[in-house]
Amino acid sequence: MEYFRKRDFMFCEYCGSMLGLDSSKHAKCPLCKSKKRLRDMVGKETSYTVSVEDIRKSLQMEPFVKVAGIITGEVKVQRQQVNQPCERCSHSPVELVDSRQTRSADEGQTNFFECPACRHRWKENS
Repeated sequence: MEYFRKRDFMFCEYCGSMLGLDSSKHAKCPLCKSKKRLRDMVGKETSYTVSVEDIRKSLQMEPFVKVAGIITGEVKVQRQQVNQPCERCSHSPVELVDSRQTRSADEGQTNFFECPACRHRWKENS
């Protein structure tokens, strides 16, 4: 337990919420209102690791596949083609943009599609 108190000094010991610095003498938990003296936190450091996948998700960038060949200044992106018609213009095939587990684990995934002809986007729960 002592290891976590030293490592997670910016978090509340009781409820785990991130502490807010609302005065020059103490940090206060916004949830349970407990306080921690800033003197106990001075000089401590924290670090974390950010992956490329984390950055891609936070910027809402879609995953892509590089097409084989020599990559110059341009990168060609190829999405998976799905043999189903567009909801708006009936063009087939459409592109699968992303698949995510947006509902509970015992339910199917949510697929996000885009039509290459009219650029209409929609989602389907499978």
